[in-house]
Amino acid sequence: MAVPSLDDIKEPPLAEAPPDILAELEVSSFVSLREEAELESLRTDTAARKTYANRIYWLAVVWLSAVLAILLLQGFHLFSWSPLPDNVMIALVAGSTTGVAQASRTLAPATSCPGGQS
Repeated sequence: MAVPSLDDIKEPPLAEAPPDILAELEVSSFVSLREEAELESLRTDTAARKTYANRIYWLAVVWLSAVLAILLLQGFHLFSWSPLPDNVMIALVAGSTTGVAQASRTLAPATSCPGGQS
C-alpha cells in the first residue's frame, strides 16, 4: 500500500456562504456615521471661517481708519499734531498697504468654498 504524500491532499471546496445581513448593516451604519461626522466638520469649519473673516475684516477697517486719521492729522496739522518724520510716514503707509494686500491674498482662499468651487 502506497503512502499518500502531502501533495495528494486537496483542500476541501468551500461552501458558498450566504451574505451576512448584519455585517452589511454594520458597514453601512459606519459609512453613514463617517459621512455625518465629515458634514459636521465642514459645518464647523464654515462657521469658523465666517467668524474669523468677519473679525479680520473689522480689524482691517479699524487699522486703515487709524492710518487714515494719522495721515489727516499729519497733512492738516490738526489738534496741534506734532509732525512725524517722512520715513515714519512711509513705513506706516507701506506697512499697512502690504498687510492688507497680504491678508486679502492669504484669506481669500480660506473663505471660499472647499476645493475652489463657487
